Amino acid sequence: MDCDRRHSLSAADAQDVIALAHKAERTDGVFPLNEQAVLALSQQENEDQYHLIIRRSGNLTAYAWWKDASAQIVVDPAYRRQGLGSILLDCVTQIDPDTELWSFGDCDAARGFCAKHRYEQVRALLILEAHAPFPIKAASTQFTITTFRDDDLDDLVALHSKAFSHHPEQASWTKDDFRRRFDSDWFDPHGLFIAWHSQTMVGFLWTKQLNDTGEIYILGVDPAREGAGLGRQLLEHSLKYFQQRGINSVRLWVDQAETRAQILYQSSGFSLVRKDLRYRYVDKIEELG
Repeated sequence: MDCDRRHSLSAADAQDVIALAHKAERTDGVFPLNEQAVLALSQQENEDQYHLIIRRSGNLTAYAWWKDASAQIVVDPAYRRQGLGSILLDCVTQIDPDTELWSFGDCDAARGFCAKHRYEQVRALLILEAHAPFPIKAASTQFTITTFRDDDLDDLVALHSKAFSHHPEQASWTKDDFRRRFDSDWFDPHGLFIAWHSQTMVGFLWTKQLNDTGEIYILGVDPAREGAGLGRQLLEHSLKYFQQRGINSVRLWVDQAETRAQILYQSSGFSLVRKDLRYRYVDKIEELG
């Protein structure tokens, strides 16, 4: 059995992938695709990415999304331990032998699959949560905070690129990446905060609200302003925003390597609830070592 490899999906195929992901979520307790992969389901032909599909009797039983030498693999729980994940892994490593794998929630199935195929953890994203009442302190007010307007987009894209120049997933974001998110059901311009010093954009914090849970989606600060209290001012502004809207639980993602950011979040009442892990093939780790 081989996989069907495509650069884009039909609307019907995209719906099947979402249904498959929800099946896995009910078993594993965590949704197996990140936002980038979900947005890619509706993207037009894009030769920089691959959707890999396995069907049995017409039913989608396994799926993988590949881009930028990383892959996310989902197998229907009813069809696990039948080699479907291994077939998809073989397919993505044919695209790029150095492909790395994401596991969201560090679930047992993913950990066992990676161990079987000699993949070891090389990166971790920490999911932190805070609950009301939020410990809001008197942060600096030296920066002016406004909400997003359409004519802020050029400056926002430029600042995002500067703030995340080191980031594996976000460094290459373009206007189109922002616009795709603006088109999402959750987007609210009143929850995208912009920080200014004089007439210069120096920071931003983007929030989400999904049902009764808030999310610190992205916090970006001009590297030249790090250490000036801007990140804390934006964070506390967002927590007040959530509090005023009756949101009692707020979550965020932070790279385990970002120790300064972790200190900021932990001092603002956030604590660890789970980890998302990235894996690399052992021989590649040894080669790089």
